Parts: sequence; C-alpha cells; structure tokens
Amino acid sequence: MAGHTHVVLLHAYSSKNSGDGLLVDLSINLLKLALGDTTRISIIAADPASFSQYRDVYPAPVLADSGFARVAEAAAGLILPIGSNGRARELLRTLDSADLVVAVGGGYLRARNCKEVVKLEAGHLLQMRAACVSGKPVLYLPQSIGPAMPAEPLRSRLVGMLGTF
Repeated sequence: MAGHTHVVLLHAYSSKNSGDGLLVDLSINLLKLALGDTTRISIIAADPASFSQYRDVYPAPVLADSGFARVAEAAAGLILPIGSNGRARELLRTLDSADLVVAVGGGYLRARNCKEVVKLEAGHLLQMRAACVSGKPVLYLPQSIGPAMPAEPLRSRLVGMLGTF
C-alpha cells in the first residue's frame, strides 16, 4: 500500500487530552512509516478543531455535536439504519474513498455507567458499524478496552463487532 494510500483514522478524541493526542500523533507516524510519507490520513475526531496541526480532520458523528444536536444524532444512531443518519452518511463517504480504516484511541471502548453506554452505542459503535459496512480493511490498533457494565447484551455486542474485523 505504498504511494498515495488514503487511510481514515477513526475514534480520535481531542488533542486537548494529552494521552489521546499522543495516540493520534503516534498512529499517524506509524502509518506514514509503514505506508510512506505521501499517505493521506483523514482523522475522524470528537474535537476536530483541536487537531488543527492536521489538514484532513472531520467531526465524528454524534461525539462532535453538542446540546440538542447531540441528543438527536444519538437517537438517530441508535434506532435508524446507518445510512439514515446525516453525519454517518458523511463518514461513509469519507470511508468510501479510503484504502484502509484504522482505529485509535485510549479507553473509549468502555461503559462504566449509563452515560458512557450511550456515548459508546451512539458514537463509537456508530463509527465501528460504518467501518464494518465500508468493505474496507479495518485495523484496530491496541488500546484499552473496558470495563463494561455488567450489561451482558452490551458486552456481547462489543465483542461481536470487534470480532468482525
């Protein structure tokens, strides 16, 4: 995959969080080392403005929204098919032009309380679903996963989705 490879980097949070910013920087360095300096990397981030040092950054569906828009996008992400969510359609278009999808992040695949369950389901699992339906090769870089509430359906869903990659 040398040359003009296009990689979409999912699940970036915010460079204001030094650990998450570092993971994004290290992931980009790793990808450029492996695939070449001409590799185009699009970042999907919850706080896209914080990654101003990069030029190809897009807002993550649900996670980059605030207020009522976030609630509306979250509800749409939970109950509607992925293509019915406007922001998910933008993500799917970005993924369509990719050669490879890579996921980065710290402890975002967790659900210690109800708020984190909603964020996981409506935000991060939406990105995972988009990666699944993209038909592109997907690589989830090592990161912390868990803990998950003792809600077995959530745990099974997360394990099942990770097992598809």
